[in-house]
Amino acid sequence: MDVRKCVDLLNTNEYNAEKLSKELGIPAKKFRRTLTNIGVKYQNKGDIGWKFEGDDEKVLERDIQEFIGTNSNKNQNGKNVNEQKPSGLSKQDVLSVLGLNEEELETLKMIHKEKQNNMDLLEKYKIYEDLQAKVPVDEEVVRRSYNFSRSTIEEFESFVKNYRVPKESIVELAIKNLVEQYNKL
Repeated sequence: MDVRKCVDLLNTNEYNAEKLSKELGIPAKKFRRTLTNIGVKYQNKGDIGWKFEGDDEKVLERDIQEFIGTNSNKNQNGKNVNEQKPSGLSKQDVLSVLGLNEEELETLKMIHKEKQNNMDLLEKYKIYEDLQAKVPVDEEVVRRSYNFSRSTIEEFESFVKNYRVPKESIVELAIKNLVEQYNKL
């Protein structure tokens, strides 16, 4: 289906982007992104509807599928929007300067990515260090009940689920931190 027909159908009451993309067998988000990249935009002020705002009207005669690739980041000329401009050095030049082969470079990239992921995890789970340092394990336990606002509890539940730590330990750590903070005053 050509782009012009897609725009015309989108401007009828029968079709919206989701319905048309489903008929074309394209994910809705990818379909909308592709339309935007080739110059078709939805206007919700003034003359409401889908309008072509690109430079080259020949795009309207081309099939929409031409612009849908694995990444759908093609502009109205069919070129990749996110394509990076080549730098002064080729990959081979960089490898020779570093004295590496491609396999070694890929290994270094993998190690760097793994290290970054580990650092992110350590930062995220720093709470475990605080739990071990501040929350006593073998003291007598006393049971209490308190009332909290719904939003506070929902935020707390989400936090506990994200960090996968026992609720009781988190509450005890929070109380200890609060007491320490105000005892310093």
